[in-house]
Amino acid sequence: MKADPDGDKQELADLPGKAKVSPRDAAATALGRTKGTVTSVELDETDADAVIWSVDVMTTGDWNKTTFDVDAAHRRILREHVDRG
Repeated sequence: MKADPDGDKQELADLPGKAKVSPRDAAATALGRTKGTVTSVELDETDADAVIWSVDVMTTGDWNKTTFDVDAAHRRILREHVDRG
């Protein structure tokens, strides 16, 4: 195994411990804003070192994908982006 000079692997390994909100709760928060089907939930970190859940919701009526960045500490929606299909 190669050395990880940037510590990226360790940072990724530490992310779940920083999340106080579960992926299920993050998905429920996104579905409270847009009705549809959750297609993806990923734990990530912003450039400002905030831990977020990135939740993708597909709406069945128009097949648009909306990505929500949900604060993994306080369950607030920080960003919403619609990708119109």
